[in-house]
Amino acid sequence: MPTEKPRVTFTLDKETLEKIDEFRFSTKSKNQSQAILSLIEKGLSEAENEIKKAPSELSEEAHKIAKSYEKLTDHGKGIVKVVLGYEEKALAHHVQQEDEDGKIITLPTSKRNGPMVQIKVYDQPAAAGLGNYLDEPDFRVEQYPPKVIPQKADFGVIISGDSMEPKIHDGGTVFVQAMPAIDPGQIGIFVLDGKAYCKKLDVDHENREIRLVSLNPKYEDIHVSPFSTFKTLGRVLGQWTPGYKQDLSGW
Repeated sequence: MPTEKPRVTFTLDKETLEKIDEFRFSTKSKNQSQAILSLIEKGLSEAENEIKKAPSELSEEAHKIAKSYEKLTDHGKGIVKVVLGYEEKALAHHVQQEDEDGKIITLPTSKRNGPMVQIKVYDQPAAAGLGNYLDEPDFRVEQYPPKVIPQKADFGVIISGDSMEPKIHDGGTVFVQAMPAIDPGQIGIFVLDGKAYCKKLDVDHENREIRLVSLNPKYEDIHVSPFSTFKTLGRVLGQWTPGYKQDLSGW
């Protein structure tokens, strides 16, 4: 009698067919087709249970974001996709590490490209004077011989100003090891209330004061207020300026 149910035809090897027959006789199935159908249903049921048991790779917050995404208009979804694409592209140039509070932060990285070292250099200067903003600045990827860039450098920053003379020159590039904190007395790149500085860190534990110190005596120290937003981007390991001798010692 004709049936409207969909039909599936497949080929089995002799060994598999023998196992199906063993299953058929052990379960007293009416015929071979019924035995095969029982095995398929059994396999599907077990597969569904495994899927339900499997832990989700997404966090609870990610699930909430996904639900919110489904409620957006096509225009809103498009904006989210653009932002995600931008962040994924940016993340490819970063590494993750924990800060002092145990929070995960992302920091830029350098990359070796054959005999040269490829490194991201921020075009917007970190002020060696009055300070410049360093919020999502433009950058370019440059290549240098390994001897020019300190081994642990992760990114470069263009310097504007002469407050770090004679060690760091106006218009030069400092090479920075990304880290959330540096030791007192070291030179670093800092962001204070939204402005970036290249300075030496001075910490007065007795008076609980933090200062950003210029090497050029004509500039006054910058005091970090307890109410300021202050963070360290990394430690300066060396600098390179056209026309000046490269010196990676004493950093």
